[in-house]
Parts: sequence; structure tokens; C-alpha cells
Amino acid sequence: MNGQKQMTGTNKKSIKLICLSLALIFIGSLLASLFQSDFGKLEVTNLTIPYYNGQYVSADLFRPKTATAETPAPLVIVLAGSNRTKETQLPTAMELARRGYVVISLDPNDTGNTATKLSADTSNGMFAAVEYVCNTNIFNYVDMTKIGITGHSAGGSAALRVATYYSNLETEALDAAAQEDSDGGTAITQREAEYAASLNKISS
Repeated sequence: MNGQKQMTGTNKKSIKLICLSLALIFIGSLLASLFQSDFGKLEVTNLTIPYYNGQYVSADLFRPKTATAETPAPLVIVLAGSNRTKETQLPTAMELARRGYVVISLDPNDTGNTATKLSADTSNGMFAAVEYVCNTNIFNYVDMTKIGITGHSAGGSAALRVATYYSNLETEALDAAAQEDSDGGTAITQREAEYAASLNKISS
């Protein structure tokens, strides 16, 4: 009889511990979700960005609710380092988003949920992300004249390569506009300058 009582008491304690554990998990998940969304001020969603040969890049999108088609916000694309997932850049992404920036945080090649192999552009998906934002109509809440890129370690190297690529496009267009056989001759016209600037999709 005493053994049965002890067993019943042990079972009740186990059930209480399980219930307490489940409650803590639920509360912890709820608090994490609230922190990640800045207590409802941010929308956080997953993106699948087209890459090369049917591959794709996985990313998290942090969108402040203040970023709308009427009030577009600057965008920052964030890339983690080698063998690091986008979650390692969560503090950076959240802080930028809290300050009013739209943020896209990327999983590098063959990391996290990104299904890619190393590509010829060596940008770990950052180039694809820039092109995806600029060439689709789903980001009408982004100010396309204010796109920035940043990264940690190998992500920073990729950001430098992407920024250099777009900067070179602008420089080459300006050089062509300064040739004698261009529209304005050796003087660069406003239209030529605007066209050259449009080729550089990175502002910082």
C-alpha cells in the first residue's frame, strides 16, 4: 500500500514537472517571438531567393511596419561568415530593423537552409539577393535608392565584391559617356549621369 502511495506521489511529481517544463517552453517561445518581432513592430518572414541553375538562397526578412509603399524604408542585406547561419546575424538584423531599416539576412552557400554550391560570382548569394529585390515588384516598401550591404568575415568580403561590381558598372558607364562619340561628347550629360548612377544598385 505504501509502495502504491509512493508510486502515485512520484507520478504526480513527474506530471507536475512535465507540465512546468512545457509551460516554460511555451513562455520562452512566446517571449522569443515577441523579442524577434520587437513586440509586434516588425514582421519577420522567411524568403526563398532564386539563385543559379534552380538553386536558391534562404533568408529572413525583417520588415518594420512603418515600411510601406507610401513610406518606403532603406534596405540592408546582411550576410553571415563561412559555416555560419543567418541566425548568427540576428542581433544585427533586429537592431537595424528596430531603427527602421528593412533587413534581409542570408544563409551563405551550403549553410542553413540555402541549397547552393559555390558560384562563379563568389558572393554567397548576396548578388542574387540584390538583383531579386531590384527586379521584382514585391518590395515596393523598399527605397531602391538606399540599399546597403554588410557582412561578417567571409560575408564582409562578399559585400565588398558585390559593391565593387556595381561601382565598376557605374564607372564604366561614366567613362563611356565622357568619350567624344557619346551623346554629349566629352561632357557628361545629366541623362548619361543618371543612367550611370542607375547601374550602381548599392548606396552603402
